[in-house]
Amino acid sequence: MSDFFSNIVFEKDDVITFPDGIPGFDGLTDFVLVRIPDQEPFEWLVCTQNPLIRFAVVNPLHILPDYDPKISKEQLSPLAIETPDDLLIYVIITLKPILTESTANCIGPVFINRKKKLGRQIVIDGDRYSVQQPLVGGA
Repeated sequence: MSDFFSNIVFEKDDVITFPDGIPGFDGLTDFVLVRIPDQEPFEWLVCTQNPLIRFAVVNPLHILPDYDPKISKEQLSPLAIETPDDLLIYVIITLKPILTESTANCIGPVFINRKKKLGRQIVIDGDRYSVQQPLVGGA
């Protein structure tokens, strides 16, 4: 059985660059967002340099409707955000065979400037959120 993500087709303009990479994945800076209709609201952040490296992601508002991480302008400045509409926010999901055991990393949200195709994972301070926020029944 072939790997679905090894055969994805994308344009150069689809590539989102993470200049600082993603913590723990040094040297991997180029990713694309992949939507698979029957897996929504989940999406996949797939590394173009190595498609075996991919992260299930979701807009955190699907899990925590009042999600509001405290991020400074300085933390977001490398993304060159001009308007709020430029900004996408995701959390990385740890998928388990049983959905109710799956969790989201809500202390390390991923921010993407959809226009400039720049991304950054930012670790937020405090204990308001969890690195293992349940996807179901934990809001």
